[in-house]
Amino acid sequence: MTTAKITLSLPKALVERLKALVPPRQRSAFVAQALQERLEEEETLAVLEETFGILSAEDYPYWDTDEDIDRWLREFRASWTIRDFSEA
Repeated sequence: MTTAKITLSLPKALVERLKALVPPRQRSAFVAQALQERLEEEETLAVLEETFGILSAEDYPYWDTDEDIDRWLREFRASWTIRDFSEA
């Protein structure tokens, strides 16, 4: 993995917590992982906000209630065929 050095300003209390919990040679990796996870969360939220409401109740009346969704899923999954590999 290619890396790049950057300078960040962080609250002193946050830096102290990092120093108390993470050994010196592991801090960059720790911060990189935390940043990766947070960026993934933000990207997921952006997609959810962008696609919110894309499915209208008029187009999918069988998804009106939790019970309707459960029924639809049961019927949909019942249509699946499972291959029997035991005799292959």
